Amino acid sequence: MKRLIKLTIGFVFMCYFTGWITHPRLVLAAPVSSTDLLGYGSKYQGKLIKFEGEVVGDLMKRGEYTWVPVSDGLNTIGIWAPSSYAEKIKYTGSYRYRGDMVVISGIFHETCPQHGGELDIHAKSLEIKQRGYRISYPLNRFRIFCAGILGFFSLILFLANRFRARNLS
Repeated sequence: MKRLIKLTIGFVFMCYFTGWITHPRLVLAAPVSSTDLLGYGSKYQGKLIKFEGEVVGDLMKRGEYTWVPVSDGLNTIGIWAPSSYAEKIKYTGSYRYRGDMVVISGIFHETCPQHGGELDIHAKSLEIKQRGYRISYPLNRFRIFCAGILGFFSLILFLANRFRARNLS
């Protein structure tokens, strides 16, 4: 009997340390990257994870829920969040704006049965880590100078070509 108990305890420890048994809090401890989610999706399937990134693109409201595209800099993952969470988001990333940085805790679905088999995260919480802001692009005077010089030479070549064509005919 003692041997059976020792074997059972040993088997449970082996399963725990090899990753066969994972505790949701262990997965929550550190944010998971999109590369891990895309490469090892089956490992995180149906588990509570933490994902961190910038809100990019447009928010797509669908009734009481909203699709929030979040990029961690490598890939973008769709977050299915209650609209009340999405209302916290002020800036979405684009050419002119840096989007809000968010931390999402939610259930990861490699193939979501609710959304036609798409890869997504169903948010349980959404926290704004850092507000986005408007990006300003100052004028580069060197580039303007170079564009002027190139424009001038283009005009000279155009006129020379036109003058040569006129003399040939």
